[in-house]
Amino acid sequence: MAQRGIKVLTLGAASGTATHVHAFTGLGDLLANTAGLVKELEHEHEQLMKVKDAEMKLLQQPPNKRPDELIERLAWTKTHHFERIAELKAKMESSASELSSLYRRHVIEVVKNGFPGIHCQIGDNALQISHELGPSLLVTNGKEIQIEPL
Repeated sequence: MAQRGIKVLTLGAASGTATHVHAFTGLGDLLANTAGLVKELEHEHEQLMKVKDAEMKLLQQPPNKRPDELIERLAWTKTHHFERIAELKAKMESSASELSSLYRRHVIEVVKNGFPGIHCQIGDNALQISHELGPSLLVTNGKEIQIEPL
């Protein structure tokens, strides 16, 4: 197991003995952080909808029954939620970009050869190798592991 990538001369055994290798074990923490951002974004959207509903109810009142301080408070609150949503979206875009970069750096590099019976895992993606490999790079895009020749 490795927090980052793995580089080996030979992976597995010629006899086909099961070999397990796991790179990018810290992916779960990064994905949990992203999930937290998604929850925060959902919460901000919910709060914004509540403010908009309150604003609509206020606008249905006769003008003389609309307190100026309430109108100002709703406008400020709405602006605050819009700013927070923009901030969270920027963080999510940055996180997605960082994750894409990390996927390319957290690889399993087989310099010489790999043997059948290898179970590779990069982050949450797994691949069972049932054939012999030459010099290879095992990479993931977050959905599947691909084998690229070196």
